[in-house]
Amino acid sequence: MELSPTTVASGKSSLRTYILPEIANYPLNKIDVLVIQKIINNLKDRDKERKEKDGSVKKLSETTVNGVYRLLRKILNKAVAWDYIETNPVLKVKTPEVSKKEKQSYNREELMKILDLLKEEGLLIETMFTISICTGLRRGEILGLHIDDIDFINNSISVKRAVV
Repeated sequence: MELSPTTVASGKSSLRTYILPEIANYPLNKIDVLVIQKIINNLKDRDKERKEKDGSVKKLSETTVNGVYRLLRKILNKAVAWDYIETNPVLKVKTPEVSKKEKQSYNREELMKILDLLKEEGLLIETMFTISICTGLRRGEILGLHIDDIDFINNSISVKRAVV
């Protein structure tokens, strides 16, 4: 698996913010299933460090808790591979669930209104959004397009690169 800069930065942040404060003082061979489960339970109950704009404090998202679980699993898998510990205790802890939310999408009328509004923008913005709406390409893929990637005869676009 190749790590993107975003993944690495996110992993470092999770390590510093959520993992090290919990296990930094434990000897590696003393980290067991109960310690891991306690970390996961604490994260599920934990409030975010910063308040939202409206002043409310929200719980950590299920995705964040699941990401910390996966990072712990990777770290301790490496410890097993390097013979620091015999087994990975994270494997005995149930993976935190992330509920699937149905994505909202635009209906035909809304898309037509968006396309009409785009005509008021510059040609570049209108073109980029129109390509996105009609193809489902991501921003980085659109920004990576060159004119030779577009086949006007066969009405196709080849995605050969992306801007990160």
